[in-house]
Amino acid sequence: MVGQEFVEVNSPAPECLRYRIKVADRGAPNAKGESLMLEISGNICLHPNSRKHFVDVNYSERGGPQPSSMQLREEGEAFLRSLLFTQIN
Repeated sequence: MVGQEFVEVNSPAPECLRYRIKVADRGAPNAKGESLMLEISGNICLHPNSRKHFVDVNYSERGGPQPSSMQLREEGEAFLRSLLFTQIN
């Protein structure tokens, strides 16, 4: 584990946790022994209508030591913002 961050947020549901995790992936088959940085960003939320259900939505990027891709991060963040909850019957 290289780093982790957890923050309580109230969107897209009242009870959500926003997280970012960074780990060094030393087992990537095409990296020939190199360590690749794996960054995972996501939201885990209790469903607003049922405390028995939760949703974990995330995106990840794995690559070399260069900074993460701004385009991927923008697309990933748009994906996370698109989560909508509907009524559970």
